[in-house]
Amino acid sequence: MRIVERCIDLVLMGGNDLFHNGLRALLDRDPSFRLVADVEDAVQVDVIIVDLDSIDVDESFRIIDRWHSCGIVLIGGEREQGRVRELLTRGASAYLRRTVLFDQLAATIKSVSVGSDDIVITISREDLPLFASAASVRLSARETDVLELVCQALKNDEIARQLFISQGTVKRHLANIYTKLGAVSRIDALNKAVAAGLLSARQAGPDSVRAT
Repeated sequence: MRIVERCIDLVLMGGNDLFHNGLRALLDRDPSFRLVADVEDAVQVDVIIVDLDSIDVDESFRIIDRWHSCGIVLIGGEREQGRVRELLTRGASAYLRRTVLFDQLAATIKSVSVGSDDIVITISREDLPLFASAASVRLSARETDVLELVCQALKNDEIARQLFISQGTVKRHLANIYTKLGAVSRIDALNKAVAAGLLSARQAGPDSVRAT
């Protein structure tokens, strides 16, 4: 007697670009999977696929915190190793690069759907040191406030007024940020904060950050 595999219910979270639409078409074509339009409407979702390149940092953490009981597969975000590491720590089950083959993605989804305790990670060899070190970067709440205002291209005196602190205190926070991130300038700090998952590329701005 032939055993029929149970169809795996999936939700694909992300944008509406060529990659996202192509992935949706591939998943929809595979009889092993059934795409659910909205996770809120689903009685039971087995796996949530999160396209990190089209979801900002805060939204990705909200997804993990709310739906950690489901299997969660992260895709993309090659230059945001700290963010990925934190999401895996919080409960995501797998991280795959956008260059992953569909067969590998399908196998990962099936493994995650049965509640395997294994975490699946695919990264390039050159990104391994960055992936390992990015998670160790932690900014204080005030340092984060300063960095977010740096994103808005505010000068030290403007940041000081916004936060009701002295310019000297702003300079001290910036020095601490540079030290923690290993940065040598504001733009370098923004780039490295994005890479560490402390900021999204959208927050930092397209003119300042080069994610590739």
